[in-house]
Amino acid sequence: MKKLCAFLLAAALIVMACPLMTGCDSCNKQEESITLRTMTTLGDEPFSGIYKEMLLQFTADHPEIYLHDTTAAKNDAFKLGATLEATYQSLSAPHIIYYRTDTGMEALCEDYMVSLEEIRKDYPDFAADISEAALDSVRAEDGKVYCIPVMGEWTALAVNNTLLESCGLVSPTDFPALERAIDVLSSSDIIPIANSADNCAPIMEWLISMNCGKQSLEEALDGEDISKDLMWEDALQQYSSLCEKGAFAPAAITNSISKYVSDTDAVQYRRVLGEEYDTGRESDPIELFNSGRAAMTAVDSTTVGNVTVEDFSLINFPAPQGVQYPEYGINTGFTSGFYITRKAYDDPALRELVLEWVEHMTGTQFSSACAAEGFIPANVKAEGALSATTPLIEAVREGECVPSLRQDRWLQRWNDLEYRAAELYYGVITPKQMLGLLADETLVTEDILEQWAAAVSASDAAASDSDVTQ
Repeated sequence: MKKLCAFLLAAALIVMACPLMTGCDSCNKQEESITLRTMTTLGDEPFSGIYKEMLLQFTADHPEIYLHDTTAAKNDAFKLGATLEATYQSLSAPHIIYYRTDTGMEALCEDYMVSLEEIRKDYPDFAADISEAALDSVRAEDGKVYCIPVMGEWTALAVNNTLLESCGLVSPTDFPALERAIDVLSSSDIIPIANSADNCAPIMEWLISMNCGKQSLEEALDGEDISKDLMWEDALQQYSSLCEKGAFAPAAITNSISKYVSDTDAVQYRRVLGEEYDTGRESDPIELFNSGRAAMTAVDSTTVGNVTVEDFSLINFPAPQGVQYPEYGINTGFTSGFYITRKAYDDPALRELVLEWVEHMTGTQFSSACAAEGFIPANVKAEGALSATTPLIEAVREGECVPSLRQDRWLQRWNDLEYRAAELYYGVITPKQMLGLLADETLVTEDILEQWAAAVSASDAAASDSDVTQ
């Protein structure tokens, strides 16, 4: 609930807190207008510009309304102050909210939001162009849909087809093919996968999900003890083996890692990265991919627009041998959208207005703009998608939605995992030791290394005593 509070209200604090007014000769006429209050986290580019344009279109078509819109950038949502509950009966309560489904919104839905099922009893064609897969992706635990999605997010492995072909390779569709590509590319001084260990969250999510399942990963992110989970250890061992084969760009050498890395010039791909390589700073995966110094990289809906490679494709991350979950190789899903408050829907003066507003914002114009930026449109009539994302869009419309667990509420946990992965990359810790560090956040690297050293000494001593006894 408190995480939701981070989003709702406090209009004076944030980005677009200025109300949009149309049809009023002066502020006094606000009292004569219908006030529509909206709140969104669409303040990031490119959506802020598109959203403003959509707002202007709507107010031009409805000179009778006074539109008070509060929009924040997604990462600034925490600055929006008070809760919806505290202000629900006040005049400043929002009528429509755009936010993520994974931030506590569901806890408020039953009391404060109106479901699509209820709306369609009176308006059967409402949101008719939104795909069933998108609606299923945001369905609440009570089985109802409260969120009307606009765009979906995805993560996949981008492959430079031309570069692979020049090395006699094709896109790796299975793990042995990936390992062969790593061998060939690394021997040619080409970084196989641009994501370094300190930028490995997508790779880790794929490997852990494939080995352990999404539920196990979510439980671990929520703080469940994974220290004795052999499947987690398998996933970390697979990542470690890929590191040893030279699959990834080098991780940044932080102060804590530097004491274990004596020769920074010997870091793999040091020559490939060139003089600008800074041992203390993580490299940019997209830049390495665009420059041809890396053949593959994890890319998502927010970064695909930065790819300048002409001939690239998006593929599943190959599943390790024996793993039966290849569908987790691409993460796709809808995790945000528009909510209509009960207060607005039950108001005869607002009901059809808020429905029309949501239809306007989830229509083909906004959805097509999202598709052109690399996102998956929820509207089935959207056009203009990037050619590389077309297969993803088609797959999602067939119901293949596996949302990513790399979400803001677990940001610190993912940061911890990447920090430990960098230690694993340089051989400071083993997969089993990394598992122990992830399971107990109070431990530091020196603690677990000392524990293991003490255990080895005790084992050696016990073995020596046994030899003497014999």
